[in-house]
Amino acid sequence: MILGDNIYKKGLPEKNAEGFANAKAILDAQLSIADNTNSKVYVIPGNHDWNGGKAGGWEAIKRQQEYVDSYKNKNIKFYPEGGCPGPVEISIGADVTLLIFDSQ
Repeated sequence: MILGDNIYKKGLPEKNAEGFANAKAILDAQLSIADNTNSKVYVIPGNHDWNGGKAGGWEAIKRQQEYVDSYKNKNIKFYPEGGCPGPVEISIGADVTLLIFDSQ
């Protein structure tokens, strides 16, 4: 799991914005841990990914989810989706369920 504050301090900016390349590189470095493995990786946003709850935070979360979900590894998933809090239930075994929620 990648547990929040993935792109410190204001989340993922728009592609043409200053700082996008740096933010993308940070996210790519985190996501690359799953490259060439069968590992499941779940990315959960933190308060800084939400721009600290300030204007533009929801848009930054949606951009981050879109980017993560388009990453070249199908074993990586951004949860909860759509800037919603969840919860999301993921069965990871016969007796184990992972609950993911985002309280920002």
